[in-house]
Amino acid sequence: MADCASPDLRAFYKQRRASQPVCFEERAQTWVVYRHEDVKAVMANWQGFSSEYQKHLPRSPLGKLMPDMILGLDPPRQNKLRNLVSRAFTVRSVEELGPRIAEATRSLVGAMKERGSCELNRDFADVLPVLALADFLGVPAERHAYFRDVGRRYVAAFEAVINRQPVDPRPREELDAYFTGLLEEKRKSPKDDLISRLVSAEVDGDRLTHDELLGFCKLLLLAGIGTVARTISLAVWTLLEHPGELARLRADMGLLPSAIEEVLRFRPPLNMWFRATAKDVELRGQTIPAGQMVLLALGSANQDDACFAEPERFDVGRNPNPHLGLGGGIHFCLGAPLARLEAKIALTTLLTELPDLEIASDGPLEIWPGIQANGVVSLPLRFRAAA
Repeated sequence: MADCASPDLRAFYKQRRASQPVCFEERAQTWVVYRHEDVKAVMANWQGFSSEYQKHLPRSPLGKLMPDMILGLDPPRQNKLRNLVSRAFTVRSVEELGPRIAEATRSLVGAMKERGSCELNRDFADVLPVLALADFLGVPAERHAYFRDVGRRYVAAFEAVINRQPVDPRPREELDAYFTGLLEEKRKSPKDDLISRLVSAEVDGDRLTHDELLGFCKLLLLAGIGTVARTISLAVWTLLEHPGELARLRADMGLLPSAIEEVLRFRPPLNMWFRATAKDVELRGQTIPAGQMVLLALGSANQDDACFAEPERFDVGRNPNPHLGLGGGIHFCLGAPLARLEAKIALTTLLTELPDLEIASDGPLEIWPGIQANGVVSLPLRFRAAA
């Protein structure tokens, strides 16, 4: 898959938005929606464009991945789960993680500074979100290494399903067994962590079932290890590709929140997401029959010049910026505050402590494979540590 910010894919998206904004792509055997307005409308119309893949796409492996995840549900069950999870996943609980994320960030960057170079994904971007998530969930420190290993294997298995490749079922089975034990431990001896709060969360007498608890824990893992890690890596890559905007940001770090939002627009961590038609649906003059897979081209929607002025330009001060990099509608990312906090702390530390940061590769970077994820397989960097 080409980088969604590459000239070739930008040109393809622009052509599709102009001539075939909603079309059936023969090669993928699926419908694709390309314009910002239409992607947003699909996200809002859960009655027509369902997230219950198991029900409407019984032969799709997507249903097997997300039967008890919020992302695989429609209202009213989705509302119930989101309300319950929101009781535990509060803004305050996320903010309280800030000092611990900052400490972990300083430790990782300190180790990198001693070498004068790093591979950002391996040494930093893939590590920090797992440490933060493990701490947030209440995973004991001695299990962090195992948690990171099985989590990465689970993310790889998930992405294999998305890209229609053979899937190893063992990471899911391992995670189910591990989280089952952790849930039981928190029931017996609750502490001040997310799993303890999830176990006790209650709305109108309803609690999360065991399978729903497992589903949410695995969803957080997918988001933390996949989405957040790629966002940090994509931000560094994109800033280094745009030295003028990087200099502008260094001169005014108050622009960092809007710079993060611009990364989520310009190179969103997910290029595509999915829906299944629950009935025949009319969109942009096309009738999409019931029981069809629909791909939402987030990368294209975020480049739509009907919504964004000069969408091909990376602008760290862009405002307004109604991007869809973290989804939308009823499935807008629950973990968005945590993702933004991690990205802000990570980028502040990297840009402050490593002033001469540059890409240490003479050739093109290897782009993440598959249709869904944006990112680079490896991001080698060199730098001069700040005094």
